Amino acid sequence: MLVLALQVMGAVSCQSIAPFYFEQLMPAKVQELPPGKKLLLIDESPLRPIEPLHKVFLDFEYQRDTLLNCDSAVAYLLQSIEQKLINSGHFSDIERPKFVPDSLGYQTLYRLHDSLGCDYVLILKQYEIKTFMNTDGDYVGRNVLTAAVWELLETPYLNSLSEFLLLDTMRTGNLILRKDRPFNSLPDFEQTLPELAEIQAEKVFESLVPGWRSAERYYYINGNYLIKLAVDRMRSDDWEGAVRYWEKAYETSNKKNRYRAAVNMALYHERHDRVDEALQWIEKARAIPETIFFMPIPTEKEMLDNWKYLLQQRQKELEKF
Repeated sequence: MLVLALQVMGAVSCQSIAPFYFEQLMPAKVQELPPGKKLLLIDESPLRPIEPLHKVFLDFEYQRDTLLNCDSAVAYLLQSIEQKLINSGHFSDIERPKFVPDSLGYQTLYRLHDSLGCDYVLILKQYEIKTFMNTDGDYVGRNVLTAAVWELLETPYLNSLSEFLLLDTMRTGNLILRKDRPFNSLPDFEQTLPELAEIQAEKVFESLVPGWRSAERYYYINGNYLIKLAVDRMRSDDWEGAVRYWEKAYETSNKKNRYRAAVNMALYHERHDRVDEALQWIEKARAIPETIFFMPIPTEKEMLDNWKYLLQQRQKELEKF
């Protein structure tokens, strides 16, 4: 909703506002692992029976669907995860044993841990992959659905930190539907495995390691001379100088410029992850009484409402660090 509101707002008052982009550090989505640790990556999926609790495709019924052999898909997946974790530099090392015994009990895990000296163990407990054909009457395509159940253990006592399920769907082809063209003219499934593995590996990485997210906000570039001086300072990367002008504009200007200064102050604080202060400035902007001479357009109000929501979500994210 925020993007839509800002697009509409930009169309209405494109001379008054401008976009600002910055990066936000995101917490790990499942369990953050400290840097510099050694991780043991194990595939247990061939050794476990299908568990109804995790059989997420049980209710999926599609014409021409196919349950696939997971061996080659798992090989791509584990290779992609191992490479992504190593390249991140977050871990000191990643171990992936080439041979896993037929019975992977705690005694086996203890022996592996003792021999490799790992701090954490990440186990692929179950893996399902399924394709189905779909058509809207004019086009036909193949979708690939995957489900992976992971468990994270902490050594030396192999305490279970988390068990989590990751789902993915990827469309692998789209052709004009013709009665004389068979479904198997779509791209071969094996060709999609490297791309699918990359997508899944990224999800595993985000589950365990903090990452960066691009954020987009809008700020006011027009107003009285204080607003304009502040923008000049900001664009020269002198944020503290900009703040002095915005604060003065909020204290001494009319309602319109006070409103714009408050919104820009919210951006300043959010950029530095001072979410509580940013929320205070959002509320200051919302609290300015409207008059016939000062009445923010609906899209400006919607922008502030969405911005407030995003800041509240950011508060919850920061609590995870």
